[in-house]
Amino acid sequence: RTASNAVITLSEDDATFADNVTVQGDVTVNGTFHADGLGTASNAVITLSEDDATFADNLTVNGDVTVASDARLKANIASLGATLAKLLLIDGKTYTLKKDGKQKIGLLAQDIQKVFPELVSENDNEMLAVNYQGLVPVLINALKEQNDKISSLERLVEKLIARE
Repeated sequence: RTASNAVITLSEDDATFADNVTVQGDVTVNGTFHADGLGTASNAVITLSEDDATFADNLTVNGDVTVASDARLKANIASLGATLAKLLLIDGKTYTLKKDGKQKIGLLAQDIQKVFPELVSENDNEMLAVNYQGLVPVLINALKEQNDKISSLERLVEKLIARE
């Protein structure tokens, strides 16, 4: 389709968008991509469809990533409630990527799947992926839960000090 005023840089391991990108329809890139001299990619695999965008390697966005979250788009809305205990079952990891030997920090999808299965998806090759953005509300609830515990302990300490 068409792109104007957008700078897209694709390399073997990265995709960079310097501005907004809108796709109406399907775009699949396997191999080299050229966009009127604005961007070039070698060995990049990008699949954009009506509902999904898949990048085979890193994605860099120079700007904001905005996710539609309006209540009018949702049904059966309910609070997550307490999440701290579940969150404590997840352990951050360091690891080396097999494909390029780069050292990384992250999570294992298998660990997340045990606690928050709705945050894990599986592709056609049975590889698991984590919705990291979906962890934000989990972290917010856990932070609120910790804050309630801290406030309760502060009140207890104040009472104990007042007794002396």
